[in-house]
Amino acid sequence: MENNGTTFAVKKIADSAFAQRAELTNVVVEEGITTIGYSAFRGSGLTSVKFPSTVTYVGIAAFRDSYALNTVDFNGCTAEIDAEAFIGTAIEELTIPETVMLKGWTNFGWCPQLRTVVMTNMNQTAHHDVFKACGKLETAVLPKVDIMTGGYLVDCPSLRRVTFL
Repeated sequence: MENNGTTFAVKKIADSAFAQRAELTNVVVEEGITTIGYSAFRGSGLTSVKFPSTVTYVGIAAFRDSYALNTVDFNGCTAEIDAEAFIGTAIEELTIPETVMLKGWTNFGWCPQLRTVVMTNMNQTAHHDVFKACGKLETAVLPKVDIMTGGYLVDCPSLRRVTFL
């Protein structure tokens, strides 16, 4: 970021920085950003977000209730996704690579357009209800584990296929 001829290295998007900004439909999260703060884009008008490889943390409710957000690309980042980060978004298909860790609860709950989820690693610390009440969720591809805890797929009435890798 540059201001009056001075360049600053931005590392974090602050808590609630762009919350409730429905007119904000596009943002570029550039390389070098490491943290997306608590409720940073909550209730925004974003339609997609692509995380650079430098993002390591996405805060609680960071994109919650961003009803137009339909595409999320983790782009090889090693992010920890905290509780409720994407509740109530319009994500349709979601791939969570093994470099991304879920923590907390209901990370992607109440996503009414979510149809397909692919998780390549269960090295997660998510507590429960990760995909709760995703009414159109039909397919989930999950890694094979000995014990699956936490109610990952609760209240998903359209769920027809669960495949374990």
